[in-house]
Amino acid sequence: MKKFISAIIALVLGVIAVGCTGPDGPQGAPGVPGPLTRVYEKKNVSFQSSQQDPKVSDSYAIEHPYDLGFGDAVMVFFLDGVEDGAPVWTPLPRRYDNLLINVNGQQKRSDLDYYYNLAPFYIDLFARGEDNLMYFDKVFGKNGSLSYIKGLTFRFVYILGEDPIQLKSTNSISSQPTMSYEEVVKKYNIKEEDVINL
Repeated sequence: MKKFISAIIALVLGVIAVGCTGPDGPQGAPGVPGPLTRVYEKKNVSFQSSQQDPKVSDSYAIEHPYDLGFGDAVMVFFLDGVEDGAPVWTPLPRRYDNLLINVNGQQKRSDLDYYYNLAPFYIDLFARGEDNLMYFDKVFGKNGSLSYIKGLTFRFVYILGEDPIQLKSTNSISSQPTMSYEEVVKKYNIKEEDVINL
């Protein structure tokens, strides 16, 4: 009799457990899509000469404002001046040839590069000169002298992408040519009021 009652209880519990599951409900409404791009701006960037090599700056590290996904891309632009009242944004790396600098009282021509390294948690900005970086603080030009190592402005365009590991086909991965800031703004419909200061 005990076996019979145990079997009945097991059968009733099994029916209740299976009977409590209903069909799946309808698919929920899609969420609000997030932005495909985010633009951040960092003002007043100044480079200091490295102790090991005064022609190269120490890194100027900028932490990513959010966690990057595996497919995300970051483009870095430098405020290269103003033309007709509009800012000119130049993609990095950027090289300046034949800048007129003063080295120990003597004017000479020298080159300067801006470049960056992208790491999982930050971006390292660098300057590298043909001469000691301190000489690029006052570069002579047609509008007087200006600093190429102090008070600089950079923009970082974060483009959200698909995780390449999750992509179905490797054919969808292609290398893209360097785009100008204007091309990026047009492609991703970026507005000036969307830029976030770091």
